Amino acid sequence: MTSLNETLAEILAEDLPAKKGFMYNAAQCDYAQAVLSVLQAEKGATGFIEGDTGIGKSFGYLLALVLWMRQKKKRTVYISTHSRQLQSQLLDVKNIAILNELLEVRGMLPVLPVMRVGRSNYISPQRLADALEVPSLDDLKVSTLPVELQRLVKLATTGSGCLLDYPGVLPEGFDQESIGLVSHEPDTQQYGQMLDRADNAEIVVVNHALLVNLLRHDAMDSPDLAVLIDEAEHFPDVAQSVMSVGFSFSRFYQTLQRYQVSSLGSYWNDNYAAFCNRDKAGEVGSFLPDTLEIYDEVRALLDSADRIKRSKSRIIKQYGDVAWSEIEDLVAAAGHIGRNIDSDRLAFSYSPVRGMLTVREPRIDAGRIIHKGLKDRRTIFTSATLSDLDHINPSFQHIQRLLGIYNPTLTSAFSPERYGAMSFRFPEETNATNVPIEQEGEEFRLSGEYASHVFRDMGQNPLPHGARRLLLCRSYRDVEVLQNIQEREGYCAPIFYHDSGTRLRDVVDRLVANEEGGTLVTPAGWEGLSPNRINNKPFWHEVGILRLPFSPPDMLREHALATHLSRSNKELDAKTLASMSTGVAWAEDRNRMLHRLRQGFGRLIRHQNDKGTIVIYDPRFPRPWETGRQYLVRAIPFRFRHEYRTVKRTRHSDENGIAALL
Repeated sequence: MTSLNETLAEILAEDLPAKKGFMYNAAQCDYAQAVLSVLQAEKGATGFIEGDTGIGKSFGYLLALVLWMRQKKKRTVYISTHSRQLQSQLLDVKNIAILNELLEVRGMLPVLPVMRVGRSNYISPQRLADALEVPSLDDLKVSTLPVELQRLVKLATTGSGCLLDYPGVLPEGFDQESIGLVSHEPDTQQYGQMLDRADNAEIVVVNHALLVNLLRHDAMDSPDLAVLIDEAEHFPDVAQSVMSVGFSFSRFYQTLQRYQVSSLGSYWNDNYAAFCNRDKAGEVGSFLPDTLEIYDEVRALLDSADRIKRSKSRIIKQYGDVAWSEIEDLVAAAGHIGRNIDSDRLAFSYSPVRGMLTVREPRIDAGRIIHKGLKDRRTIFTSATLSDLDHINPSFQHIQRLLGIYNPTLTSAFSPERYGAMSFRFPEETNATNVPIEQEGEEFRLSGEYASHVFRDMGQNPLPHGARRLLLCRSYRDVEVLQNIQEREGYCAPIFYHDSGTRLRDVVDRLVANEEGGTLVTPAGWEGLSPNRINNKPFWHEVGILRLPFSPPDMLREHALATHLSRSNKELDAKTLASMSTGVAWAEDRNRMLHRLRQGFGRLIRHQNDKGTIVIYDPRFPRPWETGRQYLVRAIPFRFRHEYRTVKRTRHSDENGIAALL
């Protein structure tokens, strides 16, 4: 009998390359075999497996997972991702059809992955009716509504009921927080149907946040279970976000006002200024009497929050059960914070601009939630950027430390020696490249002069007809600045901006439909954006790096790290602890940025015959003739380092006649 390993090798080496547009990829085969080896190990097996961008990683592990499932009945697989783009790729009808054709040739049953999403992604009919100021959706004259709201009501009543399926940007005031299903609210029919499909599916696709909640509540019931976590480097951060208990005073106050809760209203009116203080914007610290000036006021409010329950019957009668469940969740959070108020685990933070106070119990060890049920399943962590990016001797120490898994069954990294062709271009230097950002009031934004430089460079290096360029930004604010500068610079070539709230796939579809090609500008395309080749040609002709994808400093996390370090290093003084926590936080931020930058480079090469150019605008990335910041070069795939090192420097005099830069 042919073994699973032999079947996997035959499919990837013979059956798949026989299909149009596919070729044999040794790295994909080796990667898939590594995944299969962890699946074939005993329960409790764990694997850290890195697969370079473009080798066909997702198809490789899908095939390995399906073959493992077909070997024995009642096996279930959960695939968790960080990005919506990767979920769409895994569920793509064409990709699943190809997979099932390969299975059919081998006499195996087809597979149909099902996506499971959290309940807050489904529309609450009552909350939607409240937002539209009607008793129920049955009392609504849909034809009198604006088109955007008509679509939303139809989605809730006759459609899937899932906000993720809304075409375009949700109308203002009708977002997930405002109209999504909340806890204690009855399931809608659409949500229940989705759960039924997921419960009966062999492969369930979820995001990391939902996986954390499933682990917390032991909600993945299967006699033989495998969990594969793609984009796994993001899992610890998502777990921390989900599991950290926080109490937002601004949200609490707004809720009191919305439901006319008078029992605490007068107290809040007298003290709101203390809980919303622009002069304190950005401050963080331990929630202790000597570090928070309004400690007594905050403690008094938390202690008194339970008094809101006196208004329960009135709120339910006037606003319904949904409104009360929202208030009850806030009261529960206040109670949790209040019960732990004398511990050293709590921290406070004022939001960066408006100075809105939040008290939070950070969970810097939240990634270890993965240990729940670990011995009863096989668990695989994978990504194109999972390792510490040491290409000579790949290690996974950083992610293993965050997850608390120090003796995995397997650690491997797969990168082809030859796969695609990547060249590099560094635009001619001008003064603008030295000023990538500028300050505007309390905020920093992309420099207008720098943006003008980018447009001039794109104008001097036009795309061939029908070709496409991906311009990766740091934030949606960058997108706004570029939009404002484009007309001034007279740049007329097609350009497609990905605005905040717009689905990236919709913008990509518009780009594909444009026969002239054009430039896609987005901060959301660093990871998971993998459009299929068109006419057997690379999708992207060029990928530009506008700004390095650094995240803003997380002062609350730095504080939580200092507190955590102080428990095990009590002899250290506050200054040393602060320095150590800042250093650890910076190392983590740098690691995240390098992984994201590596993923950005990987958007260019998705097939072994792909070739294109990486254009690096950000002057912080070292040019080949520079010696500083060499850690950034680790983001470049090792097989393309030679192309980077051999880029020749150009001479250029700027428009103001400043001496040529050599």
